[in-house]
Amino acid sequence: MVIQFAAASLVLAVFAAFFETMEVPWTGELILVQAWLVFALSIGAVAITYILIKFNSAFEVGSLFYLVPLVVAVLGYFFFGESLNVYSVMGMGVAVSGVALVTRN
Repeated sequence: MVIQFAAASLVLAVFAAFFETMEVPWTGELILVQAWLVFALSIGAVAITYILIKFNSAFEVGSLFYLVPLVVAVLGYFFFGESLNVYSVMGMGVAVSGVALVTRN
């Protein structure tokens, strides 16, 4: 994971040098968002994925990624008041059914 992130940082630093102003407006919100992105999403999510792969097949773990849009839609509904229409709920049902078929014993 460290090698992957270091390589990506080097490549993106080159692009940033050419296309960005290299000025960062340090605010409390920016620091909280960066902390969330680094610790929860980058380190936490990758560590959980590795733990799941240790106890399950990579195929089963990979199928769980189909549930990410579903979880985001439901969280958006509860936390941000976004709407869910009939087609969204039907799509969620299809995704859950597919993952259940793949991961069942």
